[in-house]
Amino acid sequence: MTDFFRINMPYGLHRNDNGEWMAFNREYMPIGINKKTIEFDQHSNYGDLPVFTSYPRLSEEILLRLSADKESIQRDHDGRIDKIFLYTDRSNPVINLNSDSDHFEEYWKKLRVLATICFKYPEQTGHLAR
Repeated sequence: MTDFFRINMPYGLHRNDNGEWMAFNREYMPIGINKKTIEFDQHSNYGDLPVFTSYPRLSEEILLRLSADKESIQRDHDGRIDKIFLYTDRSNPVINLNSDSDHFEEYWKKLRVLATICFKYPEQTGHLAR
């Protein structure tokens, strides 16, 4: 498949055992990678690829807010969130472009939250992203 949105935009976030996060696409692969690029294994931790990053400000509260719904949250055996999905088939921004609901706008709001909480402005500005 060569669908830009499916391969290059986040479908969800996955935490590894070190508490680092990876954004994955609709193929459950790291962003920008499709099944033709590397062998597909949706249960892989992609440990040999530099796809996980530490985001200290990515709290459970924010993850709950970003998830599509309660069923879009997966927890590990200790009860910590280890995977969320940003949208479901019902709220897929591309599939539902012509619906009355503006799923694309909701998706962009989630990406804005991720972009701002996961980014620290240069020290000279004295600001942290909201």
